[in-house]
Amino acid sequence: MSPERLQVSLAILDLTDPKNGLHVINLAIEKIYNCLVAVPGWPIPEIKRSHPVTTTVKNYDRLLFPADNAGRSSRYTRYVSDELILRTHTSEMIPELLDELPAETDDYLVMCPGICYRRDVVDKTHCAEPHQMDIWRITKNIIRLERPDLLKMIDSILSTLLPGMTYRVNETTHPYTINGLEVEVLRNNGEWLELLECGEAHPEILRNSGLNPENYSGLAMGIGLDRLAMLIKSIDDIRLLRSEDSRIKKQMANLSPYQLVSKYPLIRQDMSVSVSLETNEEDICESLKDALGIDSEVIEEITITSETPYEALPVKAIERLGIRPDQKNLLIRVILRSPERSLTHEEANEMRNKMYRTVDQSVTGGYIGK
Repeated sequence: MSPERLQVSLAILDLTDPKNGLHVINLAIEKIYNCLVAVPGWPIPEIKRSHPVTTTVKNYDRLLFPADNAGRSSRYTRYVSDELILRTHTSEMIPELLDELPAETDDYLVMCPGICYRRDVVDKTHCAEPHQMDIWRITKNIIRLERPDLLKMIDSILSTLLPGMTYRVNETTHPYTINGLEVEVLRNNGEWLELLECGEAHPEILRNSGLNPENYSGLAMGIGLDRLAMLIKSIDDIRLLRSEDSRIKKQMANLSPYQLVSKYPLIRQDMSVSVSLETNEEDICESLKDALGIDSEVIEEITITSETPYEALPVKAIERLGIRPDQKNLLIRVILRSPERSLTHEEANEMRNKMYRTVDQSVTGGYIGK
């Protein structure tokens, strides 16, 4: 990534930190902290933070991600250099914390909140800079932490933060856990939303930090804090969490259900572009957001509705698009809707043209260029 883009990424306000202002996200963290403090027999949790620029060793290798793991690809990870990246999960803090654990520690509980950085799709439940928090408990000899303890941890947190809401637990796998689980919560619209993933700390993670897994065991949990805030506030659009509209922003400074403000109409923009064969959905989403800069907050959703290779296109379409044989045609649908005001069609068309000219790689400037 360019130095300019890195600077922009690092300037994004971390809403997990109350120093950056009261927000539902840091209020939820405080409530989780108090919940864990109240669990009988559990240690008082520590809250740890780290700089978001980390190494591939910390982010992947020490968490046992295989060398060929797809997440390491620049399709999903924001590389600062060959060895430095913006962290993709707050779990990257854990191995070094375990390295520093004093030998006399029998029971350790830590919460690691912060922003993560990913190249991701754009829709109402995803964003490229999500807030996440890892919660790990490590014990020595006093108790063997296993699946029942993990289920208790899940229920304690969800019954406190989302009382009365239905959730389900599914089996899954992670490189750094064993007996992994994912938890989905049933939203008011009848859809399931993945909220957290967890498991028992992998014995190799413990061993590599000098903790003999014969004596040590642990629980590991990663919570999507933006989605937790959405569930707490009963909102369906992740962008509301960072809205600057005073009517919305003041509602994000508490844990009360969100009260709807005026709904603004959406404007749909369809584009037919020529791109290289290697271009993927994440590339498209990032390029379109970059094209609009500070106005990218009005992008509600980006969908690739069709993908057609050069050789499958009619001759007239090839001429009109200016597409090359080493390219493919994508039909892209972009939903524009500001959470703060109505967009004019003139504004929307100007935005469409900016996005089109940024993404299209044809030799003639494509359809809009005609």
